[in-house]
Amino acid sequence: MRVQVQIVGARHASPLHSEGGRADAFAGDERALALALDAIDRGMDREVGLLERAFYYMPLQHSEDLAAQELSVRVTEQLDAECLAAFENFSGEQASYARDHRDIIARFGRFPHRNKALGRKSTKEELAYLAGDAPTYGQSPAENR
Repeated sequence: MRVQVQIVGARHASPLHSEGGRADAFAGDERALALALDAIDRGMDREVGLLERAFYYMPLQHSEDLAAQELSVRVTEQLDAECLAAFENFSGEQASYARDHRDIIARFGRFPHRNKALGRKSTKEELAYLAGDAPTYGQSPAENR
């Protein structure tokens, strides 16, 4: 549980969803990812309950690294399968979110909705994507361009 608190604390050092549009909202991502990968490597994610396990996997989804995204899909698919077997009313949507995040990274190599906050120039393809019905993941649409 201590590692989970560290992971969540590192990830949300500056609250992403309440203060989106700021570069410091992503400042803890790298540390959270390192903690999560280490914990998963050590099997610590398997030592907690199914619902708590999701906290180990969140930094994988928030990473702009494709390998982390692929791992995210694998572990959340397994988690969904275990939760579906254990809980009668479980939606089984964790893996769907992981695949959505992975697909964005596979397509662009980064999350376009973070570009403005991080001072990155958006490509024409990213701008077209953002102008459509792209998910904003806590960033307001106006902040994405």
